[in-house]
Amino acid sequence: MPQAQLLLNPQWSLHNHHQQSVHSVGLYESLLDRTLIARPQDFQPLSLLVFSLFTVIRQAALSHSEWAANACDLALVTGQRREDVSLFRFSDIRDGRLFVTQGKTGHKLAISLNLRLDAAGLFLQDVIERCRVNNPSNFMLYSSIRRGGRKPGPLFPDGLTQAFSDLRDSSGLRFGPNPPSFHEIRSLAGRLYEVEYGEEFAQRLPGHKNSAMTKKYLDARSAEYVMV
Repeated sequence: MPQAQLLLNPQWSLHNHHQQSVHSVGLYESLLDRTLIARPQDFQPLSLLVFSLFTVIRQAALSHSEWAANACDLALVTGQRREDVSLFRFSDIRDGRLFVTQGKTGHKLAISLNLRLDAAGLFLQDVIERCRVNNPSNFMLYSSIRRGGRKPGPLFPDGLTQAFSDLRDSSGLRFGPNPPSFHEIRSLAGRLYEVEYGEEFAQRLPGHKNSAMTKKYLDARSAEYVMV
């Protein structure tokens, strides 16, 4: 029997073909153990990004670039995904609000520029004004760096993730095998806003919906924006 058939049909091989070599059966069991059986020790929980650790990483951003610090602050004060943060434009601001259409869900938010996160000392309008400094682009997050064929322009989501990883690794902090990524800033924002504004606001800002919110707030497919 071909080895490929042995691997795909173990019952047939064990009960009907004892003449198969010990080596072949051993190969099957080894592959099964390494690729199909998930052992508890193979799973490592993601390290939680708490505010004290975030501030250390955020401090490291100051020596990295202007946009790195701004990216951390924008993600924290708005509670949005990296894909949406990278697409924030100054032209998305009108009537004192930042209008966001979330790429993943289509959920629409109109975030007040007066939004404050006191725990971090952040005021959305101030963060946006800092993003305008030395930035000729309509995108809030812009890099003028030319490196490896890169041209000056807006940041991509993977660029935010890589920059955060570099900052985290250079900060002197030590994490487990699954250190927090840029995406974890969103979770941190939710926890901080829940303390300051309550659970309902902490769900509304990132665009989360439960059954109660579905009745109170507009569906993501609607053309209307949820005021935050």
